[in-house]
Amino acid sequence: MTRPRAVCPKKEYHMPRDLRAKPELHRLLELLSPVDRRVMAQLWAAPSAAPEALLDVMRDSQRVRNIWERLMPSEQAALTRVLQEQGALPVAVMHREYGAVREPGSFEHPRAYLQALQGPATATERLYNLGLIFRSHDERGAIYRIPNDLLPLLPAVPPRDRRLRLHAAAEPGLRNRSAAGLRELEDLLVVLLTLANAGQLKALEDGALNKASLVRVAKQLGDHIDVGAIRREQDWPFVALARVMLVEAGLLRRTVGSATLGSAARGEGDLRPTAQSIDWLRAPQGERVRRLLNGWCGSTSDDLTLLCGLRWKGGASYTLNRTATRRNLLALLATLPEGDWVSLHEIIGEIYRVEPDFQRRDGRYDTWLLYNSADQLVSGWADWELVEGRLIAEVLCGPLQWLGLVEVGHGTDDQPVTVRLTPLGTHILADGPAPPEPPATPLVVQSTFEVLCPLSASMYAKFQLGRVAEPRQRGPLATYVLTRPALLEAIQRGISASDVLRFLQEHSGDAVPPAVAYTLLEWGGQAEQIRLEHAVLLHAADPVVLAQVRAARVLDLADAEQLSPTVLRVPSGAADELAERLRRAGFGLRDDRIDPQHPLDERDIKAVVLAAFAYVRTCTELDLPCELTPAALQRLADLVPPRWADAARQAATAFVKQIEDRAGPQADDK
Repeated sequence: MTRPRAVCPKKEYHMPRDLRAKPELHRLLELLSPVDRRVMAQLWAAPSAAPEALLDVMRDSQRVRNIWERLMPSEQAALTRVLQEQGALPVAVMHREYGAVREPGSFEHPRAYLQALQGPATATERLYNLGLIFRSHDERGAIYRIPNDLLPLLPAVPPRDRRLRLHAAAEPGLRNRSAAGLRELEDLLVVLLTLANAGQLKALEDGALNKASLVRVAKQLGDHIDVGAIRREQDWPFVALARVMLVEAGLLRRTVGSATLGSAARGEGDLRPTAQSIDWLRAPQGERVRRLLNGWCGSTSDDLTLLCGLRWKGGASYTLNRTATRRNLLALLATLPEGDWVSLHEIIGEIYRVEPDFQRRDGRYDTWLLYNSADQLVSGWADWELVEGRLIAEVLCGPLQWLGLVEVGHGTDDQPVTVRLTPLGTHILADGPAPPEPPATPLVVQSTFEVLCPLSASMYAKFQLGRVAEPRQRGPLATYVLTRPALLEAIQRGISASDVLRFLQEHSGDAVPPAVAYTLLEWGGQAEQIRLEHAVLLHAADPVVLAQVRAARVLDLADAEQLSPTVLRVPSGAADELAERLRRAGFGLRDDRIDPQHPLDERDIKAVVLAAFAYVRTCTELDLPCELTPAALQRLADLVPPRWADAARQAATAFVKQIEDRAGPQADDK
């Protein structure tokens, strides 16, 4: 039977109008070759091979029932499998489970095709020859589909049972409790939000944190982190996924501020908390975790590379739908037995049995160029456990444990061996009852201006405390100190001393010592003792000229403040209009104003790099002391594209040569 043209609903407008008006099965039959229809007419005992005759026979419910009863068990199982998938199953899955269809185009020459026909037909081919399934396409790719006209005539079958049938395992001797995993994640999220609020988080063009930001995060978390081993965000999956969750959940946003040498060259931007982040910090734990989980599910982060350590060649496959992969996997894991420990190996085996194609929805394992750390290709069906199996284990022991949805038990070799859903995991993944909200331990404000922050304090209290006080000691009982500089800095960000006092009273059980409260308000009253602001100054050549300027009515300088006989302070907002009026009035004007907030453009940055290289080269050639160290010059070169650095080196060489050429004749004259 030759292969018919695929019929895709999205392309039906290419068909002639008379075809579009006909039933789907009629259209499919007309697309078949006469030979195919003759074969189908024999199998259905139709009076002729005309499409109309075949249609009448195939739409007869009794004939369809007879065909069903005559199918072999394997053929019934194959058709049931398609029915369980709402009448459509990827071609690759059908061929893998029930055999392929022998089509002339899939053989090297006609003789090989004729030889293959000597063997028995597979279950898939039998259904295909009967016209019970046809080739088509959907968002997954090539599929076998039951025509809509036949679906109601075939037996009704229940959906596939996708529940994982697992046996309870023994209580593990070692475990990483989910509360600790979730608390560690919450502490990290507070650190990220606090640093972002202070403008100390920089994101690269791809959204990842730069090295300086990673170092700041590590210092905030404690001394147990080896900063030297972290070259980029991908080396620290815990932080990478936490940042992804915050950004995708709408709690952090990337902004591009005034350009610097590094940011202009690398496309860096600041990460800043959004207005929603405060409400999120105050929300119940279940709501917070659900929003983070949804952020991770909807992200473009590649779990195969970040969590599994695999590597793509030529980029990730276009068939990989990361959101669908995570949602499919979470739906499978939602069937874990509540409260029972189960084997991690058994979970992977059950998913292999129930839904092995949760990640490759087209069922194909011959298209991905995915390599392991030994540079071995691991994308075939035989490598399922090295890719899909590894991903299942890493998701359970990584994001789901960090979010407090599962608890992981370890063996004597410290390898994960068992897993169980937590009450929070049952609530979020399986729509179980919400667990009780964990109580928040209050802050302790001491008369020494120290604030003790327990590990179990609320996320909101930790975040706000980091905004208004200086951290002194990390650990289970963190210590912060209320200082005048920290309070004045908070006031500059729009937080008043009264706000700080109200926060401390609310989260310490109204136990703020009177002396601390009085001092905070006193410090707040000193916030504007000294004021620093931008000013536009008008300088005159002599007092007579300034007097003429002030007397000119068209200039309207009533709001100007005279600082000296020759200097006026002009309101910044009126400077541009004043400059235009001075020119029209016939006064000679030189405008020396420079906007310090104006971003550096590419020409400015090139000039700075050129000047640095020229300065160092000149000092070297003339044997002069150089204030710019080689390390600083190299860092400057690393901040800009290589072509800029190369151009600067060449320009510096030409500059030094010009100096030597000009100095040469003068030296000869002397």
